[in-house]
Amino acid sequence: MVNSFSKDFETVAGFQPLYKGYKKARKGKRYSSEVLAFSESLEDNLFDLSNDLLTQSYCPKGFKEFKLFDPKEREIKAPYFRDRIVHRSLHISLEPFFDKRFIEHSYACRKGKGTHAGVDKAQEFMNKSDAEYFLKCDVEDYFGSVDHKILTDMLDRKIRDDRIVDLVRTILADSGDKGMPIGTLYSQLFANIYLNKFDHFVKQSLQADYYVRYMDDFVFFSDSKQRLHQLREASKGFLRKELDLSLPFSKTTLEPIQKGLIFLGYRIFPNHRKLRKRNKLGFKERHGKQRSELQRGELTFSELRDSIESWKGHAEHADTENLCENFLGSLS
Repeated sequence: MVNSFSKDFETVAGFQPLYKGYKKARKGKRYSSEVLAFSESLEDNLFDLSNDLLTQSYCPKGFKEFKLFDPKEREIKAPYFRDRIVHRSLHISLEPFFDKRFIEHSYACRKGKGTHAGVDKAQEFMNKSDAEYFLKCDVEDYFGSVDHKILTDMLDRKIRDDRIVDLVRTILADSGDKGMPIGTLYSQLFANIYLNKFDHFVKQSLQADYYVRYMDDFVFFSDSKQRLHQLREASKGFLRKELDLSLPFSKTTLEPIQKGLIFLGYRIFPNHRKLRKRNKLGFKERHGKQRSELQRGELTFSELRDSIESWKGHAEHADTENLCENFLGSLS
């Protein structure tokens, strides 16, 4: 495996990479006013963007901010379309290189992984003969706590062209010295890069075989409570010392597997899993809002259908007989 990212800045900032980023960024949004305005003079706009990047005069426009309640309140920052093109181009270039360095059981925002694969692996570990207990941990305010210097030092050690890392610094600058906005593509990639060091510590130094991580939520399984207590303290120490992250006691749960692990929207047992009640209530509330948006012409029928199908896909991974038919029928 090649140890460093040797491609130069043009693989991110050139016209063709930006055009690829444009096509990815417009997906599902090509008829929005912002995308239509950029597309009207597409070639000129992409050449201008490429020139700004190559001359290192590129300046992000900032974010459109709003709040989501799913189920807890989250502040979402959505980049403007021109900046999303840059983020996409950067992601297309960097993601394949770094993904090869991630451990097998890191499941968030990766091709061939995802929520359901993470749930399946957790349930598989629960069925191991030496996995009587689980320890679930949640890093406190993860996206708001990522230290930019630690992150860019990680990138510096892997990326040869300094201009790529300088672009990352420019993109992160709006967030001060710490934190990344929820809702951006680069935050997902950088969040995985940041915790990859912890993943390798867990697998190599702690020798934890039964370990699953999905972004800042991670779970250990063992037949020994003492072993899990040790893993919790070792994890807490490493995260604080190496990554300046907090793992408070209130963000950890140690229970017998028969009690059920709450993870990624499900309560998981060794032989079955249930959809969490708050997931059903959250969908019901969201569905009601979407039907009102449909009546006002703010949402298309196709978009409403896609939202329902997405939730059905999630619900059908739970072992609840006739859940989708009964629950969706109650919403009509």
